[in-house]
Amino acid sequence: MNIADEVALGFLAVDRGFIDPRKIGGAICKWLENAPERSLCDYFSELGFLSTNQARDLQGDFETLIPETPVSADASQTQDWSKASSFHESKSREIANDNTRFHILKQHAKGGLGVVYVAHDSQLQRDVAFKQIRADRERDTLSETKFLLEAEITGQLEHPGIVPVYALGIDSAGNP
Repeated sequence: MNIADEVALGFLAVDRGFIDPRKIGGAICKWLENAPERSLCDYFSELGFLSTNQARDLQGDFETLIPETPVSADASQTQDWSKASSFHESKSREIANDNTRFHILKQHAKGGLGVVYVAHDSQLQRDVAFKQIRADRERDTLSETKFLLEAEITGQLEHPGIVPVYALGIDSAGNP
């Protein structure tokens, strides 16, 4: 399992109520210092955050919810993702976005879920990295959930190797 999947599994533990959300960020940062040594689940068990049964259930849920291979657009429409985190439904539409704050200057990179741009933040008067969900992933509930969960997870982490998140929003079309 790669580090991103390990971190996602950690936040699934929060979603399942196994771990206090106030403790997750610091614990993940500590784990990242020695990540190759053991899995995040094992680390949480060592800290007493997870029982053996919770760790086993969590890993099983994670493997069911987040396949290791990318899901094609057609497959994501036919698979039952109803067990996925309720983050998308409960939080995404509550997030407000002032569409005049960020002005996109140029595209920087493109990944599996999003496109990263160089943008100007008019509130802070500085250039920033600005990430939006890819157009081909819009309106795909699973992709939007993963995208928003990634932003929420990353926003809680402080580590020299992780780009900080300063804002999260939804555009006028309802896309993260």
